[in-house]
Amino acid sequence: MSKIKKISVALAIIMVFLLQTGISFAQPTDIEGHWAQEKIMAWLEKGWAEIGEDGRFYPDAKITRGEFLYRCID
Repeated sequence: MSKIKKISVALAIIMVFLLQTGISFAQPTDIEGHWAQEKIMAWLEKGWAEIGEDGRFYPDAKITRGEFLYRCID
C-alpha cells in the first residue's frame, strides 16, 4: 500500500471518529427549558436516542409503536 493511500485511510478513520463524537455530544437546539431536558440529554449520551439531521430532537413529536420498538427494543 502506498504512503498516500495509508495517510488517506488514516485521515478517513480519524474523521469518522471525530464526526461521531461531535454528533453524540451535540445539544439539540429545541430542548432548552423542556420538562424532560435532563432525561433527553442522558439518553443521547447513552446512545438510546438520536438528534435529527437538522440538529433538533423534536421532544414533543408523536411516534408510532413500530418506531418505538424499532429504536428501543433490539
